[in-house]
Amino acid sequence: MRVRSWLASTCATNSTLDSTFSFSNNQSQPPKHLASDTSSSSNSTPSTTSTATSSVSLQSNLSLQTLPSVPSLQKITPETLNVSSLCINSLKPQKNHLPITCLVVQDNLLYAASSHEINVYDRTNLSLVDSFNDKDSSLGSVKSVSFCDGKIFTAHQDCKIRAWKISSTTKHHKLVTVLPTLNDRLRRFVLPKNYVNVRPTLEKHKSAVNALALKDDGSVLFSGACDRSILVWEREDSANHMVVTGALRGHNKAILSLINVSDLLLSGSADRTVRIWSEGHDGKYICLSVLDGHRKPVKTLAAVRDNDNDVVSVFSGTLDGEIKKWQLSVSPCSQDIAKMNL
Repeated sequence: MRVRSWLASTCATNSTLDSTFSFSNNQSQPPKHLASDTSSSSNSTPSTTSTATSSVSLQSNLSLQTLPSVPSLQKITPETLNVSSLCINSLKPQKNHLPITCLVVQDNLLYAASSHEINVYDRTNLSLVDSFNDKDSSLGSVKSVSFCDGKIFTAHQDCKIRAWKISSTTKHHKLVTVLPTLNDRLRRFVLPKNYVNVRPTLEKHKSAVNALALKDDGSVLFSGACDRSILVWEREDSANHMVVTGALRGHNKAILSLINVSDLLLSGSADRTVRIWSEGHDGKYICLSVLDGHRKPVKTLAAVRDNDNDVVSVFSGTLDGEIKKWQLSVSPCSQDIAKMNL
């Protein structure tokens, strides 16, 4: 019931929910002009071989097009890359099964927000390092965690931002201040320079937008919504706004989370899977792999590339409180390596 109520608050109406999230086991086959996926379905039993390494080249599953006017930007078959994915650790849901609402990596720590509580783990072995903001549930759930100048900032459902600092003696997180203060409100309210100018809104999705991700150079914006599509936005030449250049389709249910790390785009969905996307030289995108094994919708993602090698560590959190750690290794196909050596 908790998952259903959360999804209901995310999407606009019950009718939207029924069309977006409800799929029977006997749903009709996709039209013939749409390619089907060779990966496992989200309705299948989660894999128990989480320690097995899979190196696969997967076709993209072009799901039911809710935005038929937006062209697809994905290739049907990968050309130059293989990805090896391995689930190396998993934190099982706690007794209360509270959803993981936010995952963030900072240095060697993984911050995981679950309802009003924030747990801090060592990201190498997922051992618990600290827990804070776990006393007062009246503050509401934690929506976001970010870092600046040695401080940790958390956004809460009570419309407040809280600043924390790690104590040099106890190594625990200590509350510094709550923002905005009354002084902030009075001082900034009367100054027009502190007002925010709203630029033209980007509109294309047909349902609630749940996630955004930006390329490292800021040239491309990705948006994921309940319509099961990931839209690709790029700045139009000679214009000061962004336009949709195409869509990435493959998830069977709503897109709940997006993250960009190096040259990879990761998407988490209510279909309980994580998809790994990569852009080719021609601007087309390839679905390199599908990470399967969660039992509930994937609400949040965090990822970091290790400096010493090409391994990407991915953390996925779900609505039942489970956290999984994955290792991805992306490498050229053997035939491309052979061509390079000629």
